[in-house]
This record gives sequence, structure tokens and C-alpha cells, in this order.
Amino acid sequence: MKLSVGVGSLRNYTRLPYKLHHAIGELVDNAIQAYLDERKTLDKIYSKEKRKLTIRIHYDKQSSTLTVTDNSSGISYERLKQAMDVGGDIQRPMGDKSLGEFNVGLKSSAFWLSEMWELTTKRYDNNEEITLLIDNEKVFNSRSSEFETEESKKTVNDESHYTKLTFTNLRQNFSAQRLTITKNYIASMYRHMLNKSVFIYFDSDTDPLEWEEFELHPNPENKKHGVYRWQLGNAQLGNSGYNVSGWIGILKTSKKGEA
Repeated sequence: MKLSVGVGSLRNYTRLPYKLHHAIGELVDNAIQAYLDERKTLDKIYSKEKRKLTIRIHYDKQSSTLTVTDNSSGISYERLKQAMDVGGDIQRPMGDKSLGEFNVGLKSSAFWLSEMWELTTKRYDNNEEITLLIDNEKVFNSRSSEFETEESKKTVNDESHYTKLTFTNLRQNFSAQRLTITKNYIASMYRHMLNKSVFIYFDSDTDPLEWEEFELHPNPENKKHGVYRWQLGNAQLGNSGYNVSGWIGILKTSKKGEA
């Protein structure tokens, strides 16, 4: 007796309890991991180009479109085939330390975000540009355990490298408030790399996202640190085998009394 899973089950991804920053974060992870996998080579290329890894995110409410573009390594045809295998095993240079360990981030985001999406990519070491077009509803309604995507190729005779994802017919509209919250989350998620090895632009061509560190509340009784902050010891997290360390503190309140 065989256990089979139809592609129609992928419709469940549209019901994920995602927020916009979850979906975009999956895509940013992919771009950053592609860079980390070939960092030495790409750093030489970026040095020659006088730029860094750059990720651009643009939301167009009027056309119901979201685009995410990066100048990372680009994706080979073989790796694209692996990426289209939902949950398939991909051998990564960084092993289990890689972002996107379970090979579902692109698909889960794409199915959650939109009704149709397009991926266009070209690697720095190949002159072939590959484009895939996926109609999610056709995927969901397929009676087979596999679905053949629409694909095209063309020759680009230069050393460019990029991946562009375009999501159309978005499943929801995003308010200005939601976009602001999303930008803050994305800035927080990648704060250790932001504007150092990675630049992320969100609905701006000139101003990359920035992370503003939290300011702790003053503690007049603690002359050593001057803030309300307590260090945590190195404790094990349940039976996970992982240790937790760090600190907790009280944030300084703003002039409006908001924490």
C-alpha cells in the first residue's frame, strides 16, 4: 500500500497563520542563504561591482502585485528543480545551519501570498536566464502528484546575477500600517547584517531599512550599567538540548508614555 500526497494538498499553504513579514522573510532568507553558500566568490564579484547583496521589495496596491528582487548568486536549473520539490532534501554547504532548512519557504510564501507568481533568475557563472510561471489554482486542481510549470529560457551574454519574484493577484490588500509593521519586523529580523553585508530596500529606491536599537529604562540604583537589565545564565531549553543565554530588561518609555 502506497502513501501518496496530491499537489492539491498544497492549498493548505493558503491557510497558514502567516503575517506579511513571515512570507517576505522566507524570500529574504533564500537570497541571503544563496549569498552565504558562495560568499567568497560573491564578495569578489561585489567588490568588482562596488556594491553589496541588495534585496528590493515593492508592493503595488493598485495592481495587487508584490515583487522581491535580489542580486545574489542566482539559481541554477538543477537547483530550481530541487526547489520545486516541496519538502525535498537539498544538500547545502552550511548543512543544518542553513536558512530554509526544509525547502518549503518559497512555495509556502507564494501560495499564501498570491494566485499566480513568476520567478526569473540568472546565475553569475551562466548566460542562461530561466523564467518559471506558476498558476496556483492550476497546481491545486491538478490530479497528478506532480505539476508541470510553464518555463522559458533565453540567453543573456553578461555576468549579471539576479532572482526576481513577482506575485500577482494577491490574496489580500496590505494597509499602510501593516506595511510599516512589516518593515520594522524585517529590519529586526536581519539587524545583525543590515547595511553591512546586506542592504534591504522596501518601497524605496534610496533609503534602505535601518534598525534602531532598543533603549532601556534608566536605573538610578544600578550605577554599573545605569539601566534596568538583568543577565540570564546559560540554561537548557526544556529537553531540546539547546542552551539559552542573554538578558532581559525594561524598555524606556517614549514621551507619549508608550513602551
